[in-house]
Amino acid sequence: PLNLFPKILSDPVYTLHADAQIPLELMGNVILSAASLACQSLIEVIQPHTNTPAPCSLYFFSIAESGAGKSTIKNVVMQPFYDFDEKMRHEYVDKKADYDAKIEVWKIKNKTLIKNLHKAIDKNFSGDDESKRIVEHARAKPVEPEPPQIIYNDTAASDLISG
Repeated sequence: PLNLFPKILSDPVYTLHADAQIPLELMGNVILSAASLACQSLIEVIQPHTNTPAPCSLYFFSIAESGAGKSTIKNVVMQPFYDFDEKMRHEYVDKKADYDAKIEVWKIKNKTLIKNLHKAIDKNFSGDDESKRIVEHARAKPVEPEPPQIIYNDTAASDLISG
């Protein structure tokens, strides 16, 4: 019921309806999806049965005849999110390239440290200093960046569950 939407959500629905003549119900669905996505990193919901905080999420399936405007309205409303997603993907590519270079250097240093430990032991030294360096080096191992995934489109339920 659109009359229950706050003005900040109902105004875009009515404006888009006037511009595109797409059913109000379909637009309400997309606007709520966008609002949920926009708030996800800002709001946590504590579920009463688990007392565990989780991001706010709304999952919608839009079922309408072909040509009803599902893709049209989704693309208009979701464009800022698609732009942000694209920006995040470009940043990820850069971060991944940095990580790949850093991990190669880390691996070379790690092999050298292990060789140094072997040499120390072969020479009947305790290897304590070399072991400490290996531990320190392990703590400095680069962390691989996570690929961003903020939007799921045309996704099977099993894919949504696995993330």
